[in-house]
Amino acid sequence: ASIRPEAGEGFVAFVYPGSIPGHTFAATQSGLVQAVNNIRSREAGIGLPRMLVGRAVLNCRSLDQALRLIETVPRAGAFHFSLAQRGDSRVASVEFTHRNVSTAIVQHPSCHANHLVHSATAGERQVVTGSSGARQRRGDALLLAAGGEQVEPLSILWDEGDGALPIHREQPDDPDGENTLATALFRVGSDAVGWEVYDGVGNAPRFRLNDVTLLQ
Repeated sequence: ASIRPEAGEGFVAFVYPGSIPGHTFAATQSGLVQAVNNIRSREAGIGLPRMLVGRAVLNCRSLDQALRLIETVPRAGAFHFSLAQRGDSRVASVEFTHRNVSTAIVQHPSCHANHLVHSATAGERQVVTGSSGARQRRGDALLLAAGGEQVEPLSILWDEGDGALPIHREQPDDPDGENTLATALFRVGSDAVGWEVYDGVGNAPRFRLNDVTLLQ
């Protein structure tokens, strides 16, 4: 979806049917990039639903503004965001629940599946599906095997090395209902954001985007 609201930031986002933008991956006209991991927290409380927090992030004009929003807004549920911005060298990994927020600036290649992994939040009550656990272990193992060398992101996102629960999965009998619908690769630079969206392993990109201009 390419969104140009009358008030607020314009953006391009992948949108699940029946959901709202801010639940998957997106980039805004200010060069803010967001990618989302589902978190199955066992606890909830009074506050904004997590999807509304995700949508509100897309209206932020800077990475710092997005981080302040997540830390200060009343939150009902839990998500993980990877956040970056054009012209900012930082990549932020943000886990939030109803009670807590954990923000880490990523210093080296890392993976994050659909559960809490930060030391400050990993002890909270949550559901870790077999799929999410397997993806995290496999991603960590691939990075460890690389020994600190640069890793092509798609080699991990498209990995099918775990025969039972691979990172990239298109299995009719998937036990967790977590097959791969799309894969996004963002390149966040000093003056531009370029990204590609793939719908299958080895396929040409379905979409190529430059900042928020959709190019077929």
